[in-house]
Amino acid sequence: MKISIKTIFEEMPKDLSDLEKVRYIYLELGQIFSYNRYYLTEDNSRYLRDIYNDFLTIDMIENGDYKNKLEVICKQISEILSQTINSIQRERYDETLKAKVVGYRDDEENHVAVLLTIGQKNYYLDLYRDLYKIQKGMRTTHFTPKQESLENAKLRYHRIKQDLEGIKCEVIDQKELEKIDKKLGYSMNGFYMDDAISMLKEQMEKEENWEKYIEEYNKNKTIEKEDVIARWKIDFIFKYIKNNSLEQNEMGIVELNKFYKRLYEKILCEKEKKDNRLVGIEISLKYDEKHSEKSILYEIRRKHENLYYIYDKNKKGFTHINEKNIRKLEENRKLKYDCEFAKPQFRYDEVR
Repeated sequence: MKISIKTIFEEMPKDLSDLEKVRYIYLELGQIFSYNRYYLTEDNSRYLRDIYNDFLTIDMIENGDYKNKLEVICKQISEILSQTINSIQRERYDETLKAKVVGYRDDEENHVAVLLTIGQKNYYLDLYRDLYKIQKGMRTTHFTPKQESLENAKLRYHRIKQDLEGIKCEVIDQKELEKIDKKLGYSMNGFYMDDAISMLKEQMEKEENWEKYIEEYNKNKTIEKEDVIARWKIDFIFKYIKNNSLEQNEMGIVELNKFYKRLYEKILCEKEKKDNRLVGIEISLKYDEKHSEKSILYEIRRKHENLYYIYDKNKKGFTHINEKNIRKLEENRKLKYDCEFAKPQFRYDEVR
C-alpha cells in the first residue's frame, strides 16, 4: 500500500477538535514510519551526518513510491509530523494551532521532537518513541509525556532543553487520551494491546496452565520446575505470538524488536529474566541473489542451553532455529550480521 499523507486527511473523521485531529495524525503517521536501523549500527560518521540532515517533505512522500514503511530517524519523523499538523484545514482560525520541530541543529546531531501549540497551551510530542506502541495498538507514552519523562528528555538532550526554555508543556491525562482513542477507533472499546499482555501474564501465572507442559517437557524429571516454566514462557512468546495476519502493514523491524523485548520484559519475572538473558542480534537474511531482508535473531542465554529464534517475515513471527542451522545460513552466505561484534555466543561442544 502506497504511503500518502493526503489519504490521512481524506480519511480523518469529521467533527474532531484540534487536539483530536493532532492525535489522529500522530497515530496515523506512527503506522508509516520505521526507524532507520543503520543509523543505530553504522560507524561511518559522514554517512550518519548525511542521514541526519536528509530533508523530508509531504510533497516528497506524495510524489514518491514509498510502500509499507518509510525508514527515517527522529528528525524526519518530527519534520513530517510538524508539517502535517500545520496543514490541518480549519473552519475557525481564532485559536492558534501550530507545530514546530525542537532540538534540531544542522551542524550537530541531536534528538528532534515537536512542540505543539493549541491556543495558549503547549504540548511536547515525540512520535519516534511511540512507533512500536502505535504499530501494535498499545498506549502511547510520548504524546504529551509526563513531566518526569519530559524533564529526563531535557537532561539527556541539551538542545531540546534550550528550545523549550521558559515554555510550560501541558500533560493530557491518560483517561482523556483513552476517550479520544476510543472515539478515533484506535482502541477497541478502550482495550489496548497492553491489556492483552497483562491478561496473558496473569494466565501464565496460574499453575493449571503450565502443569501439562511441565509433564511433557520434563519427562525424565531432570530439570527444575522453575526452569521448565521459564522455557514454556519463552517458547510461547516467540513461537505463538505473531503479527496479526489481518494487519495491512507489517511492523518496522526496529519496532518489532522493541515490541518482542517488551513482551519478554513483561511476561517473565525478574528471576526468570536474570536466568534467561535475552540478546537481540540484528541480521539480514538473503532469500535469493537479488533480495535480502532485515531481520532479528534472538539468543536466550540459559544455564543449560542457548535458545535461538529468528524472524520469518513470511510467517509474520519468529521460528525456533538451532545452532547448526544458523551456521549453515552463515556458510551459505544467507545470513549477515549488521555488526561484526554482535554475534551469537555458540556453545561449541553442542555444535560439533
